[in-house]
Amino acid sequence: ESFQEDYLSIVSFTDYNLFEFNDDFSKNDIVKSDYISKLFEKVTAKNEENPFYEAYHKDKMNGVNNPVIYNYELLSNPIVQKTIINLIIKVIIKYKIIPSTRDILNLIYGILVPSDIQEYDAKASPLEYLNQFLPNLIFTRPDFSDLFEKFYYLDPVRIRNEKIDEMIIKLYTNFNTGDIIDEYLDTNNFYFLFKEFKKITNIKHSEQDELITNTIIRLFYFFKKEKFDNDFLDLPYINYLKYLYYFNTNYYSKYKNLSKEVIGAVYNWKGIDKTHLFVD
Repeated sequence: ESFQEDYLSIVSFTDYNLFEFNDDFSKNDIVKSDYISKLFEKVTAKNEENPFYEAYHKDKMNGVNNPVIYNYELLSNPIVQKTIINLIIKVIIKYKIIPSTRDILNLIYGILVPSDIQEYDAKASPLEYLNQFLPNLIFTRPDFSDLFEKFYYLDPVRIRNEKIDEMIIKLYTNFNTGDIIDEYLDTNNFYFLFKEFKKITNIKHSEQDELITNTIIRLFYFFKKEKFDNDFLDLPYINYLKYLYYFNTNYYSKYKNLSKEVIGAVYNWKGIDKTHLFVD
């Protein structure tokens, strides 16, 4: 709905759904957001009517070299957009935060433009501003906004499982970082940065070893090879989404076990003997 007067025009986006359920649950791909997807597409569309793309293209032609250029290229990747949108939906559901359109646009700016962007020039190598790349910015700016604060808690660096631990051990004990990245990640999606990583001969003795390791884990989150798709799954969250879908579609037989799980959780939380449930 649009409201307009001589000097003021207001457009309301409140009638748009922030997310929807997919009909197909294959690969645990349960939710999507057509609205947020279109916002991302508006910013990254490769056509002359998009001022952001035109500015990016002009800078590329002029040999400009800074984090914004690489971040825009990453954001233009459909895999990155889908991953970020799923993160936004997870924050909405898990933390009960309802972001406005301005919040989402502010998020896009925050993952594209570092706070100290003026410090970089064309002579700097990507490794010199590694912490300003999109996969790091999105998880390391908790003071930037409410969305960023919640992303901080969803940082894949906080996840511990066998596959991630195995990769970390290899990074700290193997002399060829490039080979390890190539083993776990689809490097075609960030080849400009992969070339820089390959220059590192021994991450173990690098002054940036922790930053490099964390960056690789976050890149793994975005660009993992298909065989590692399940290594970042939040199963309780996935199961909750399924129950939510079945409840809203009146598919009672699919979520009847939820009652048993809630009762079991209460018993485990409060404690129980053969005849009594302990309460405060």
